[in-house]
Amino acid sequence: RSWRESRKTPATAYVPLVFGKGEAFQFDWSEETVELGGVPVKVYAAQFRLCHSRMSFCIAFTRMSLEMVFAAHTAAHDFFGGLWGIGICEAARSVPQEAPPTEPDTAQEPGTGALCF
Repeated sequence: RSWRESRKTPATAYVPLVFGKGEAFQFDWSEETVELGGVPVKVYAAQFRLCHSRMSFCIAFTRMSLEMVFAAHTAAHDFFGGLWGIGICEAARSVPQEAPPTEPDTAQEPGTGALCF
């Protein structure tokens, strides 16, 4: 009840609806089923959209992993031809936070498996 009463006055927030070139991009992903060679396959689609031009890029992977997130960002960087500023990710909590276990001879250094937002 006290929470409801404290919410009677609207919160103030500023959300810019105009972005400069290269200022920001949006990142999201989805789980899709596609047909490959007549066989239904579940894929994870990483989607990017530049906030200034609304230009989009999408790439699909067969596994959801931290490497997928990095590979998708690298591919988007190459596609758009450069760097951008702020990344807006509405589902950041569901991004894989650690890389899957590796072979003993290619083990990661301690502390390199986390993704920070």
